[in-house]
Amino acid sequence: MAEASGRLLGSLTGALDPAQVEALARLLGDTPEATGRALAVAVPALMGALANRATHGGMDEVMALAGPLIDGGDLLD
Repeated sequence: MAEASGRLLGSLTGALDPAQVEALARLLGDTPEATGRALAVAVPALMGALANRATHGGMDEVMALAGPLIDGGDLLD
């Protein structure tokens, strides 16, 4: 299970397009490197929060948040 979780998190952080990271860095006034490192920490934290919410009766809310990404939306939206 831990290995699968690690692969999932790796896939999510790897899915961040460098151009998107750079655009986000510009919005935040930071370097792309620092923004990339922050996102690499934020993704597991967000996934943990979503999993926690889903296990406590909030699966509909989690799916509503994930819907645009599942449908091919932009991660930055």
